[in-house]
Amino acid sequence: MKVTRIILLICILSFVVNKVTAQNPTDSYKYTLLTYGLQDDVRRNASSLIQSKWKIKILPIAGCVVTQELEDSVKRENDKIYKLIQYLLE
Repeated sequence: MKVTRIILLICILSFVVNKVTAQNPTDSYKYTLLTYGLQDDVRRNASSLIQSKWKIKILPIAGCVVTQELEDSVKRENDKIYKLIQYLLE
């Protein structure tokens, strides 16, 4: 009876550890920058480089048609991230 419980406990723990590891990959991004607008090849290549080299995620949130309110909110959020990045580089 005790052996069965121990085996069951080990199975449950291994499942939980695998689930937690899958949710927190080792190459996760530290920062996220928001973008909008059409991404041409140059912007796509630059985004790929930034994401792979510095672990900064580039997240497109809208297409070409955006409101002034969206532009302002993206600028506000990105300014926070730019300040954090600049602080870390100094």
